[in-house]
Amino acid sequence: MTQIPMVSHIWRGTYADMLCRLHSQYGPVVRVSPHELSFNDPRAWKDIHGHQKAGKPNITKHPDWFVPAINDVHTIISANDADHARMRRIFSHAFSDKALRLQEPLFAKYAELLVAKLKDLAQQPTHKVDLVSMYNYTTFDIMSDLTFGEPLHLLSNAAYIPWVQNIFQSIRSGSKIGIIRYWPGLMGLAKKLTGNTFQRNRVIHFDYSARRVDRRLARGSQEPDIWNLVLQAPEGRGLSVEEMYANTTVFMIAGTETTATLLSGVTWYLLRHPDVLTKLVAEIRGGFVSDAEISMEKLQRLRYFRVCLEEGLRMYPPVPIGLPCLVPASGAEICGRWVPGGVSFSLFSLLQSDCSVVCMCMECCADKGFAITDNSILPTTRHVSIPHKLCSTNILHPRALARRGLAFRK
Repeated sequence: MTQIPMVSHIWRGTYADMLCRLHSQYGPVVRVSPHELSFNDPRAWKDIHGHQKAGKPNITKHPDWFVPAINDVHTIISANDADHARMRRIFSHAFSDKALRLQEPLFAKYAELLVAKLKDLAQQPTHKVDLVSMYNYTTFDIMSDLTFGEPLHLLSNAAYIPWVQNIFQSIRSGSKIGIIRYWPGLMGLAKKLTGNTFQRNRVIHFDYSARRVDRRLARGSQEPDIWNLVLQAPEGRGLSVEEMYANTTVFMIAGTETTATLLSGVTWYLLRHPDVLTKLVAEIRGGFVSDAEISMEKLQRLRYFRVCLEEGLRMYPPVPIGLPCLVPASGAEICGRWVPGGVSFSLFSLLQSDCSVVCMCMECCADKGFAITDNSILPTTRHVSIPHKLCSTNILHPRALARRGLAFRK
């Protein structure tokens, strides 16, 4: 047993394809390297991402993959339990429904600008529109405005700035550098193969984020953005400036490209299934007399709209391969199997798009969303439906940040 096949697929960007084939051939648990497992079982969501029984340590993210920021300060993703709890308490207010409702004009502004841009492009019938880029322009502008109090003007200019291009490059090069943990002695060779791109991109991303945070703090603001709410934390329990820098680098990746990827997948599936698109359009247009009536609260009442978003997340997850976790030294039981301590594993997110496991809203004859049980949406089903609570790390994981509201609004 060797890591070479797995590492080879990660390097080439085909790891998700490899996991699909292995799980199809060997079942719900696959050993992908000497000390790593991949789970493809809906029961694993609770075992992996839920709270453990009293007295047993929680399963943690793998420390080799979740490292501190470039300033050697941990983020909410990589922090120890005590620091994570402190950061979570702070950010939970900034991302609460109440706080996000105050930001609704900001979301509406960029939604209207996106629609206006698309309408302009539609007047040029021979012009091809890159919707993936349009979605990314929008999500990066929104998150920049929320985080720094100023947009990046990507959507208005319909173009990326070097910083955002650097983020995309960092994601690609980071996956390659990450595999060197298997053979640390090859780090020198990896840097030559990548031109040390990853470390250089990390520095660029951190410096740009830190400068924007400094500008925001120096400028001050009465707007209900992230930092105004963060700065209200009691003395001694807030964030240091270095922690602000570090966490900002996370927000500008986790809160941007992932949402744009989901929207791209939803759009692709809707265009493939015009009957679903027609029903969705009818529900939205029937729910509002004019654009002025549209609000986040009212949009959340549109059941078929929510179904399509949830189905898009299941069918086209932005992070399909799962995030590496580490079994505590005492071991853990996952899906009825005892896994010894020190074993690395992940939950393969694409399991949710396997028609043998769960029904498909857009692929099967009946258009049911697995997150909502409603006979008016789906009278009959041919497949087992996984409850939504078993398909969301945001809800189950004890380290989950309350970010579903932000993602839905975007």
